[in-house]
Amino acid sequence: MSAVRHLPQPVLERESSGFPRIPAIAAVAGTSLVGFTAGTLGGPFAAMIFGAIGFLWGLLAFVVARRLTRSSRRAMFANVSLYAATFAITCLTGVGLQIMPIMDVSITHAPQFFADLVRPPIGDAEALPYYLLNTPLEWLLIPAALLLNARIPKRRTLIMIAATMFFALRVWSYLYFVPDILDWNQGTTGQPLSADQLDQAALWVDLSWIRLGADAAIALLLLGAAFIPVASADVRESSNDA
Repeated sequence: MSAVRHLPQPVLERESSGFPRIPAIAAVAGTSLVGFTAGTLGGPFAAMIFGAIGFLWGLLAFVVARRLTRSSRRAMFANVSLYAATFAITCLTGVGLQIMPIMDVSITHAPQFFADLVRPPIGDAEALPYYLLNTPLEWLLIPAALLLNARIPKRRTLIMIAATMFFALRVWSYLYFVPDILDWNQGTTGQPLSADQLDQAALWVDLSWIRLGADAAIALLLLGAAFIPVASADVRESSNDA
């Protein structure tokens, strides 16, 4: 009993508390929406299937996170998940900063180059970093950072904002950005885009700058959360906390 009494009080309170509801709901809703909207690319049936997969994956992530946040290594899990998500979204932002100026200039001054840029084989190579970074961020890194830091209030607020922005952007991407790209890359190399497609592409590029800015904001929010030490955070939670 004397050893228990000398344990840091915040740790005891964190062990006995319930899991914060809002981060759990946000993680499950986020993976469900990402799965559903990604599935719409394959039609209504695929959307339902991938939405269900996203929901089940979110529930699994919650169950695993609830166990990990009660382990003796919870601080390590919180840090690793947050650092990994911050690194990946920062890399994704860097990829956007590299490709967006090229797209912006080419759509205005070299539309044929833009058409070739979004079509295979160049388009496939240009999209590779997005495949490598977006998929882990959507299904693993952002949900993990959100759930494994849910019991650290000073981090949780920043990560909640970042995760909400991230999932909203991914839904927007699957409903707008990705379908347009898939439409444009149907042509062969050297084939020009139609006038209507060029108008769509000009708007697409303008909106992509907004998306890139939001990605940068997400990276900054996660970076800010990463600078909050676990030991100095107020970890006290009650079962009724959000």
